[in-house]
Amino acid sequence: MTTLHTFQCSLPRPVTLLRVAGKDAGKFLHNFCTNHIERLRNGEGCEAFACDAKGRILFHWTLTFLDQAYWIATAADVQDRLFAHLDRYHFREELTLEDLSPNWSELLLLGDPFDSLPQLTSLQASAPAPMYAATSTQLQGETIYLQRLPIFGVDVVHLYGPRKVIGELSASIPDSIVRVTDEELEFRRIVMGWPKQKTDFDDKTIPQELGRNDVAISFNKGCYIGQETVARLDALGQVQRKLVGFRFENALSELPWVIKQDDKEIATITSAAVLLGANQGIGLGFARRSHFEAGTRLGPSEHPVTVTSLPIPMND
Repeated sequence: MTTLHTFQCSLPRPVTLLRVAGKDAGKFLHNFCTNHIERLRNGEGCEAFACDAKGRILFHWTLTFLDQAYWIATAADVQDRLFAHLDRYHFREELTLEDLSPNWSELLLLGDPFDSLPQLTSLQASAPAPMYAATSTQLQGETIYLQRLPIFGVDVVHLYGPRKVIGELSASIPDSIVRVTDEELEFRRIVMGWPKQKTDFDDKTIPQELGRNDVAISFNKGCYIGQETVARLDALGQVQRKLVGFRFENALSELPWVIKQDDKEIATITSAAVLLGANQGIGLGFARRSHFEAGTRLGPSEHPVTVTSLPIPMND
C-alpha cells in the first residue's frame, strides 16, 4: 500500500494565486463566496465556493487572511477566469486585486521537513498547525507564506512564494530527499476526497453535492451570488447525488466509469488510482441518493465497487 507519511517534497508547481487588500477587500470577497470570510482573523483560513446566479459552482478555492490581505489559492488552470470574474465586479471598492500567478509558485512539504532539512530550519517557527491556518515569513529577503490544507493530506504544508525564491529553495534540497510524484499526489488527493474541477465536478454542480458543507459553506452569512439556490437546497435537507469514495478491484479501463442498474445510471467514478503492491483501486465520483451510503456495493459481480466515506479509510 502507498504510504501517506513518508517525508517528501514536491517540485515547484504552478498555482492560481490572488491577493486582495484594502478597506473593502473583505466585504467585496464576502459577496462572492459561500463561507463567512469576514470573520477570519489574521492567520486564519478556510475553503469556499464561488457560484453563479443559479447556485452552480464556478470556483472552489482556499483563502486566508494574512498581513492585512486576503490570499486566494486554487488550481493553476483557472487563473485567467478567476481574476476576470472578480475584476468584472470591481467598481468603486477601495481595494487592490493582484494576480500573482505568473510570478509565484507552490512547493509541497510532506511529513516533517523542518527538523530534517537545514534549508527549512528558518521556516520551522512559522509552520502553521491547525488546518487552513497560514503564516508568513521572510526567505531570501522576500515574503513567502505557508498554509496547511487538506488537499493532499493532513501532513502537508503548502509553501507559496516568488518563483525565483521557490525555485532556489527547491534546488537546494538534497537529492536524497524523495520528490513526490504526480501519481502520488493524485493518490493522496483521492484519499482526501478533494474534488478536481473539470474532472470530478463541472459548471452544473451545486456546492452541497460535494459534501463539504461543514468546511466550505456558511448558512448564516449575508447575501452572496447563488445563495438562494444553496439556501433552498439546505431547507429541503437532501441532495439527489453526492461525491463519495469508491473501492474496487483491478484498474478501470476508462474514466469516467459509469455504473448502471436496470439501465439507470446510479454512480460515476471520475478519478481513480491503484494502490501500489495491491490489486485494488480507489476512486472519487458521484453516487445517486439511493446508493451513496458507505458500504453500498455497486456494479456487476465481475467488477464490484463499494462506496466509502470521505476521506477514504486506508487502515482496512
